[in-house]
Amino acid sequence: VSKGTDELATSVEKGLQALDEAGCFFAGSLRSADAFRLISNRVRDLLPFKLIVLYLVDETRSHLLAVDADGTGADEYKGKNVSSVSELAGQCYSAGKVETGHYRKGDSAGHFGSSVAIPLCREDSVFGVLQLFFGKEYDLTCLDPSLFDAIATRVAPTMLGSIAFERTEKNAL
Repeated sequence: VSKGTDELATSVEKGLQALDEAGCFFAGSLRSADAFRLISNRVRDLLPFKLIVLYLVDETRSHLLAVDADGTGADEYKGKNVSSVSELAGQCYSAGKVETGHYRKGDSAGHFGSSVAIPLCREDSVFGVLQLFFGKEYDLTCLDPSLFDAIATRVAPTMLGSIAFERTEKNAL
């Protein structure tokens, strides 16, 4: 194993540990928007994405709604509905597994080259999708796919905790 590979593995492990610590420390005490910003910053330490979007499943479980986004073109995404499996987030939601692609529907400015959609699950049910968009120069195939699963297992409890916190706060008011 080369030194560069060891350094990369150590860096990834530290990044995942930081994501774990953030989730444990702030569990159930942050609003969704704050939890998303925290997650965005921690995932950015792991992967050089240009845009990150959080989709949550609506009450009817018929489509995804982009509840938050951070990065290049983020404003285009907030509030966007995804009800079609023709989009990567929709494919991820339907299949319940990580999906990658080398396209981005509607990227007229040509900012992005590849994307990964990561399902966020509670037990066996997908409640959301975290989608990351990368620049044209970034080779997504060089990553170990288990990294995306590791991110999902750390992000899902943090987001669930923030959603529960907001519901509790709303009910209390």
